[in-house]
Formats: sequence, structure tokens, C-alpha cells
Amino acid sequence: MKTTTIILTFLGFSTLSFAQIPVDTMPHNKNVLLEEYTGVTCTACPQGHIEINNLIATYPNKVFAAGLHSASVGHTTPYGNDENLARTFPDLLRPKIFNLFGIPGGIINRRMNNGGVEFFIFNPYSTYHSKIDSAINTNINEASPFNIGIVANYDTVNKILYINSQTYTTINKSSTYKLHVFITQSNILVSQLDGSTVIPNYNQKHVFREIITPTWGATLYPTGTTKGDIFNSTVTYSNSAKNYKMQDVEVLVFITDNSVTTNSKGQIVQVMGAHVNMMGTTAGINENANSNQISIYPNPSSNQFFVHLTNPSLNNEVIICDINGKVVLRKQVSNENNFSVNHELAPGVYFLSVKNNPGVVKKLVVQ
Repeated sequence: MKTTTIILTFLGFSTLSFAQIPVDTMPHNKNVLLEEYTGVTCTACPQGHIEINNLIATYPNKVFAAGLHSASVGHTTPYGNDENLARTFPDLLRPKIFNLFGIPGGIINRRMNNGGVEFFIFNPYSTYHSKIDSAINTNINEASPFNIGIVANYDTVNKILYINSQTYTTINKSSTYKLHVFITQSNILVSQLDGSTVIPNYNQKHVFREIITPTWGATLYPTGTTKGDIFNSTVTYSNSAKNYKMQDVEVLVFITDNSVTTNSKGQIVQVMGAHVNMMGTTAGINENANSNQISIYPNPSSNQFFVHLTNPSLNNEVIICDINGKVVLRKQVSNENNFSVNHELAPGVYFLSVKNNPGVVKKLVVQ
């Protein structure tokens, strides 16, 4: 068994540890990600929303959705002073999709289904309704090579979202797998066209907000997997600019197999979603301006590291905390400039402080 840890800092500073992620080690079938192209001035899009919500209710914890508002597809111009829900990523995904000919519609796990049709009309009254059900059932009855566990914590003071995922490999397979992280949001109230009627304060759900990983994923396994492998990843998102309501946000983590695609976007082989935990200041501990008073080496480290204190003192104590502010290790030191610390901490990011130097915090990476 091999354990790999990657810390991907795209829009913020990562501070998660990996001790309590709920990943299952028993083999499971695939879940489904519906990426639906939709719009606020689309006459039939509310019917597509109904279809999506019905599918999520029919297949709880098996079907997840991201509503893509694409300027290139159209129907995204907001009414009045409403927020513009369009994002760049849907425009990038669109050219890689086969048979994109109308909305509301989208793709299921980014794969060909039903005789080579990839793009579906998500409308319960269309002839594609039975094909959608068939495609979903095909996916959820196939074994997945991965299980995914997610913990998402939001620091309400510093406005940083910390997304920690752990992937467990259930099979041996030669392929290239990539990791993707979306955030979506529900309970967005804007005006929506429904037929010929504009509905004010319409509740938009599962709206795609941001992709936190690179556009086409971060490489998880470049050449293949070994059963029992564990892959830890941490990504962060700074919410200071957009100020999304994180209590309405869902994090979607999914994996693509990039050996089974003709359009270089990969086929989704597993997806999992998690809602965000609202945390206080302990979720956003950061190094501060005085962190140079503490030196840690080597950093990253494994089961031992050394500490140098610029200002040692009598009856001192070194304290190490995880992302939730929980103390995971203490070491008594007395008037020592240099000392070693042995530990059995799980891979991840921690924070070291010294009792007699209040406010001085140093980041520690364990690998």
C-alpha cells in the first residue's frame, strides 16, 4: 500500500490535516455527476431543474449536479440587478462535448451513452428522459476504481475554504487519473424565465461557482493504481472577493480516467459531494509576521523534526494543533534554543506555537 499527499494551493493557503476523513475501503460502484447547461432566460430550463432535482432525490448520495451557466451557450444575461451566474469554465468545457445542440441539457460522467450520444436534454417531457435514466443506471451499476472521502471547513473570519479529500484505490489498473474539485451553491435567488413568465426570486440550485483545481484536473496517478493506495489532497479557496454564502455551498470532488476519452477531458469514474462546515478562527490559523522567531527543519518532515527558538525561556511548552485547533502534540522544553520532536502525526499541515511566545505561529508539513 502506498500513501501519497499533495497540497494544491490555488487561491489560498492550505491548513488541513488528514486524520478524520471518512473514506471507505470497501469496493463501491460509481456515482454520477450531471453537468447541466442552463440559463436564466431559457424558457424550458425550469423543467430541466425539476428533472435534475428528481434524479438527485431518486438516487440519494449517488447523483450529484453542477448547473453550468455559459455565456457562449447563451441565456445567461441577468434580469435587472441580478447577479450574473455565468462562469468561464463552462465555456471551456463546451467545445469538448459531442452533440451540444440545446439547453437545458448536459453530460453524464463525461462519457458516451446510448449509441454514441453524449449530450442529453434534461427535460422530463423530451424523448431523452428514458435515455438519461438508462445512462445513470449504467454508471451506478459499474464498479469504481476509487472511493472518495471529503472534509470541507470554512474559516468564517478569514473567509478561507479548506477542502481536504482522501482517495482510496480499490483495483489495480494502468491508466492516467486526474483529480477535480468544484464548488456549487444553492439558494441563489434571481429572476428566471419559465415559458413566457418571468419568476422573481427563483431558487437556483447546484449552480457551478468555481473549479479549484486546474481546468482539466490535477494528476492523481500518472501511470496507474495499485489496490490499497491512498491519495490525500488539500485545496483552498479564498472567498474574500466573491463572498459566496458558504452555508449553501457543496464541494464536489471527482476523478477522471484520461485514457478513455477522445476529447482530452477524461471520463468521470467517481464523484462525491460534501457540504461545508462553518468554523471559527481556528480553521484559518496562519503563519504571522513573527513566525521567523521559530525555525523548523526539515520541513516537510516525516516522524521527526528539529526546532530552533530565537527567544527560549524557562518552563516553556511547544504546542502543535491541527486545522480545527485541536491540540495533537505537546512537548515540554526549558530554556532550550534547539531540540528535536518525535511524533506519529498523520500526513498533512499543522501549526506549531510556543506557550511563552504568544501569537507566534509556524506552519509544519508532515509527509
